[in-house]
Amino acid sequence: MSDNFFDTALSVAFDTTTTLMGYDAEWYPADGPMQTARVHYKDPSSLQKIGDMNYDPGDGIMEYKKGDFEGLIELVAQNKPEVIKITIGGTKIEFRTLKDKKLFDGKTLQVKLQRKR
Repeated sequence: MSDNFFDTALSVAFDTTTTLMGYDAEWYPADGPMQTARVHYKDPSSLQKIGDMNYDPGDGIMEYKKGDFEGLIELVAQNKPEVIKITIGGTKIEFRTLKDKKLFDGKTLQVKLQRKR
């Protein structure tokens, strides 16, 4: 962990919120073993907007810590769709990645997801 007070506070806050309100997620990279992480997942309705990202009400946003899902953000930036499964209410829901975004803190990564139908 970093010696920087703010980095430590950010990490503790992220870990606390994902423990209390987060979701278990799995990434199935094409060229490696499955990776897991605890993530934030936001499922916007047509009445919500998250940041400056355009959305479809069927899409969601996943946020995860830098260091989790190593290599995912780079693949998404190259427009390579990846499969993510998030367990919501005891059910695994499968998504495709659409767009990436590094948040202002540099330690939180955000990926737009589209539910596979």
